[in-house]
Amino acid sequence: MFETFCQETGLRDDIRFAMERMFSEHRDQRLVQEAEQACARRDQDAFSSSLSRALDLYGPVYPLVLLGLCYDITRRFYPDDAIRTATLSDIAVWEDRYECCHGIIGLDRVRWVARHACGRIWRLGRLQYEFSLYPFSNVISLDEEHNVFHVTDMPVTGWKCIEKKGMDAVRLHIPEGGKLLPSLVDDSLMQASAFFPWALLVVCDSWLLDPNLEIVCQDSPNILSFMRRFAKFPIKEEGEPQIFERVFFFGATKADVLVYPCRTPLQRRVQDAVRRGVEFHTTGGFVKLIR
Repeated sequence: MFETFCQETGLRDDIRFAMERMFSEHRDQRLVQEAEQACARRDQDAFSSSLSRALDLYGPVYPLVLLGLCYDITRRFYPDDAIRTATLSDIAVWEDRYECCHGIIGLDRVRWVARHACGRIWRLGRLQYEFSLYPFSNVISLDEEHNVFHVTDMPVTGWKCIEKKGMDAVRLHIPEGGKLLPSLVDDSLMQASAFFPWALLVVCDSWLLDPNLEIVCQDSPNILSFMRRFAKFPIKEEGEPQIFERVFFFGATKADVLVYPCRTPLQRRVQDAVRRGVEFHTTGGFVKLIR
């Protein structure tokens, strides 16, 4: 039943067998129908809610079950085979992350993978792009006379508003795995220019945009090159800076970082910087698409 889904997303046979066993034990038709309807509407919030209920009711394998049962719908959103396979392989990445953390098959990043199931995100080469609403409180405007973009707190008379909260936007994400070679980033941005012909720029928020990476990534020129591409702006942060979970572990706090038994040079440099009082931030930014 789940064979095509697992093959095209890169999930192993033992994961497929676990999904089949789980569905044979818990055939929650109401939940399945809700998920299918949400997926068909491309309503990622409703679909995410269905995955969350599946996780709460039946455990971490059942979100995979719903993703598999809705896969015929999902496939229609990705007519290009190569883009579909590249994009949906992210599901296997997060299943693997769950196994590494918990030692069992499962998936709990349901809000994230709901984007994939509902056809709201595409991997184009090295990077991912999500069609979404601009979520930030600042405004990006274009001074058409000088062809210069500006970030301000409010729209400015005489400048063309490109992005403000609630407007359509293309958000850039950086999937795990692989190097951020400048040539690969260039190629991905060129693909995005063709894929989103109406967009003038793509926006991103990530620890990889933090200017303080200059302090800790001296031996990672690809990361620094990527960070320097972006015109940056501060964003509202909740909780710990993203760099802690990406470099150390999910849920890591400043207190954890200070006592962590570092295994990599990057961990040691981040730890030393935090001890010296350096503050890291998840940072917003944008890159102009060139045509």
